[in-house]
Amino acid sequence: MIIQLVEDDAVYTEFVQLMFENAMNVSINASASVDQFKADIGDKHIDLLLVDVRRPDSVSIQDDVKELKALCSAPIVFMTNGDTARLRDQAFEAGAEAVIDKADLSEGLIRQIALNAKARGKSGGYSHKGKDRRKGDRRSADRQAGKSIESVSLERNFAALRAPLAYLESGLSTLGEVMRETGKAGSSQFVDHMRETIQAISQYTQDDLTAQTGSSLHALIQQSLLRIQRLAQTRDINLRVDWEEAGFRHIGSDALVQLGVQHLLEGVLRCCVAKDGVWMQGEKADETGASVIRVHMSRRVLPSSDILFPDAKPSLGVGLDALSSMQLGALLLMLSPKQVRLSTEERQQLLSVYL
Repeated sequence: MIIQLVEDDAVYTEFVQLMFENAMNVSINASASVDQFKADIGDKHIDLLLVDVRRPDSVSIQDDVKELKALCSAPIVFMTNGDTARLRDQAFEAGAEAVIDKADLSEGLIRQIALNAKARGKSGGYSHKGKDRRKGDRRSADRQAGKSIESVSLERNFAALRAPLAYLESGLSTLGEVMRETGKAGSSQFVDHMRETIQAISQYTQDDLTAQTGSSLHALIQQSLLRIQRLAQTRDINLRVDWEEAGFRHIGSDALVQLGVQHLLEGVLRCCVAKDGVWMQGEKADETGASVIRVHMSRRVLPSSDILFPDAKPSLGVGLDALSSMQLGALLLMLSPKQVRLSTEERQQLLSVYL
């Protein structure tokens, strides 16, 4: 992903460049003004425009959008300091993709905005300056058109999944009830877990992934605490939970993020065995200021932090039920590998998830 930053503050420009320095498949181009961007752009491909609202050369949001759209077709994300609510309607009406507070900027947030834009057919593109020089390159145009068609169809695919997901959820619910009525309560727990997984996927397909809001870690865990405690009790795990009033910004609804926290933590518990000790914390991290979920385990439970992301496979101690819960939780929380740390010391393990 190629991001074009338009920012006159050299210090903040350096901050953004450092933030993405080690990000996989991300490069940052920086210009201090729109005029400098015009001079720099040439025929470059750009996936996302990240633009400071309060620049000396900026007349209005409408003028910025008009000038930038004349240069390239990449979605525009405006950055501001604390007045996002006031500017959001104005920016959306002008044709921008999003307005974010500079304090909320993160790799995960930018990646998700880019994915949301792509899902609505607003993918990046080459500079309009280079179009005439590429008129003969039909294959390149066809590839770009193909990507656009694929992006537009994503929302339709989500909508088409709703009926099949509802069918699966209803069938699993009925099967679980029958198993409990026939004395197979233990087996019904696996069915219930599959049904809850379907419910979370369904919520993801229906959620407004353009929404940006704030949540309290304490409030989110309270909605899932009883379920998490019941799972720990069923598996004879010694669980302790301490959750502070730490706030964080996120993409999607509170309901979606609450499901993300729930499935992530339940997935870790599903990797544990009887008599394991687990201490779950939610707090502000002293080292970064970000909100963080910490899971202390009394022994080495997880093979690596990669287990939370695609391509990981079930392994000794990590069954498919645990793997699906953790990866689903990471998806709903829009986590990137940089937000997850796993450390082991004196046979104990600590999982830290930065939000």
